[in-house]
Amino acid sequence: MMFACWSIDWLLISFRNEGNQKGNDFMARNLKNNAMLQKVSVLTLVGTGIWLSIAARSFPAWTASAIIAIVLMELLSGVLPRYADSRKHDRNSSAGNSGSKPQSLMKSVVKMRIAIGSGIVALMTLKPQTILHCTFIVIAAVLAAAIWALIDIKKQSLSRSS
Repeated sequence: MMFACWSIDWLLISFRNEGNQKGNDFMARNLKNNAMLQKVSVLTLVGTGIWLSIAARSFPAWTASAIIAIVLMELLSGVLPRYADSRKHDRNSSAGNSGSKPQSLMKSVVKMRIAIGSGIVALMTLKPQTILHCTFIVIAAVLAAAIWALIDIKKQSLSRSS
């Protein structure tokens, strides 16, 4: 369900049009609705992980790592847009401009969630037994997310300069 929500986010962000206020309002409303659905899916995923551990009467390293990765993913996807908003507010306060989050940042957040979500799927599939292996998988997913976002930032800076 989370991957479906991220796909919907991606489509809504991709169809954003700077000159079309009605379309942007539609996008903002649906992103908010989709965010609620994502929260429900995250709570369901965490709840099932905890239930699985209670039912099995053990708390394997991969389950704990997956729950930590989910919390990390939600924290990052909440912090990054707020950080960008505060920086943009600082830059635009003198000019009196305000606006929505940049499309590239919103896409980067979705990409980050997809990469970390793929790491969680890897944990669930591989079920590593040691915390070291689990940590390696989570770190690899976070690094993949960062690299994926940095590639877009670099592409965007190159396109602005030319």
